[in-house]
Amino acid sequence: MIREQVVQFGKGGGLTGIVTLPEGTGPADRPTFIFLNSGILHRVGSCRLHVRLARALAEAGFPALRFDFSGIGDSEPRKDSLAFEESAPLEVREAMDYLTAKRGAARFVLGGLCSGADMAHLTARDDTRVVGLVMLDAWAYRTRMFWVHHYLVRGLQFSVWKRWARVRLGRFLGSSASAARPASDGSVEYEVPKYVRPFPPRDAIAADLRSFVERRIRLMTVFTSGQSELYNHLGQYRRSFGDVPFGDLLEEQFLRDADHIITGLEDQALVIDSIRAWGVSHFGAGVSAAVPASAVPAPPRQSHRPVEDSPVRS
Repeated sequence: MIREQVVQFGKGGGLTGIVTLPEGTGPADRPTFIFLNSGILHRVGSCRLHVRLARALAEAGFPALRFDFSGIGDSEPRKDSLAFEESAPLEVREAMDYLTAKRGAARFVLGGLCSGADMAHLTARDDTRVVGLVMLDAWAYRTRMFWVHHYLVRGLQFSVWKRWARVRLGRFLGSSASAARPASDGSVEYEVPKYVRPFPPRDAIAADLRSFVERRIRLMTVFTSGQSELYNHLGQYRRSFGDVPFGDLLEEQFLRDADHIITGLEDQALVIDSIRAWGVSHFGAGVSAAVPASAVPAPPRQSHRPVEDSPVRS
């Protein structure tokens, strides 16, 4: 039976997370998985993906931590002026320090979706305790084959040609369906802020990946159709970094029908089973990887709560 408990750590104890522990102690060299926030989503992850992942991995014998970065969920805001790209890796290292001090953990696998994957990468770059990365919709870079797939698929879609004809007709008639119109009541219209995800230069990421290969860090990348403007076929990640000798250190998957936040239960189950099998295969722990995610029992909800009464939720 897996166990879950609330933990607080970091400078001043301001960071909050949930540790999911397997039954028994298990091998001391077994790595601990840490799942990182994506955007402003708290520690449960997109559509509770982190909850299900942590429990599935615990069933396979891996301890797991899912925690909130500062200012998200139940974690307190920071009192300094560090940019997120600086504070997030620092807080991940604080999480690793806590797990080392309290549970003797020495090796870690970091995972996350989108910006969570980005912060996992940045942390691994500077901390040798990281032995694996699970990155969902990681930084992706277009290749020649990307454009082949892009235009080949689009060229076979009737909707694309229909939209092209409508735009051309609109230009011919001198109209534009996307023209901005002032508010009819004279009120002020405000622009909705948009999140812009920074993408480092490809060569900088390639240099990081070469250092990961030298350190024998295991990499698992999972891409969805939600990032189709950057990634559209299996194998693109490996090809985009042709100067990185991944060998068998990289496993790449493409969920062609999954959206960016992986809302579909079948897609979630596939991701969970794949990550579980990858962990068991490369870090040799726990039960058979063949046990499906759907078979992982969910602990009773009160197990999310600490011994003392607390408003903290999973």
